[in-house]
Amino acid sequence: MKAQEMLETIRHVEKVYHGITQMSKKRVKHFQREKSVMTVGVEYDSEFYLFIRKLKPVMGSNVYEPTAKKILNNWYLWATDSIKAPRRTEPFEYNTDPIEFLIKNDFRVDHKVFAKIANDNLQIVAEVKNKMPIDSILYRKLKNTADNAYPSPRGFKYEYLVKVVAGFSVRWN
Repeated sequence: MKAQEMLETIRHVEKVYHGITQMSKKRVKHFQREKSVMTVGVEYDSEFYLFIRKLKPVMGSNVYEPTAKKILNNWYLWATDSIKAPRRTEPFEYNTDPIEFLIKNDFRVDHKVFAKIANDNLQIVAEVKNKMPIDSILYRKLKNTADNAYPSPRGFKYEYLVKVVAGFSVRWN
């Protein structure tokens, strides 16, 4: 693969997927520090040396060729992963009940956001507690699913899961 093809892929992903049109020192440093286990075979052409020249004003100093090769490699690997990411995402299984939806879909939600939403909706929190008491099978299923999705030594507590379900229910309905 030629460096030109790699750079075109990077520019395409940056612009189309993330809306980034210019290089920044922070992003370049990120790809410089990243330790990738994979290296892409590259034929370094004139575009690569132009890339090095473009790095100089962004970084404020010269960038050595081996460092630029590492940056290009890591940036390209990130770009190809960004292209493949939507294809790897599993589709959600629909269910009319929000609790069953969370269980069926392995609790793949941003639970912190939904827990915060529930703080403003205490009535829905009470409704969820009535529907899913602490000693219920439904709670045990949800807790097992959540603990498997986000493993931690303590696991999820009842009050937190109730808030997540309540916040999710607010957005669900």
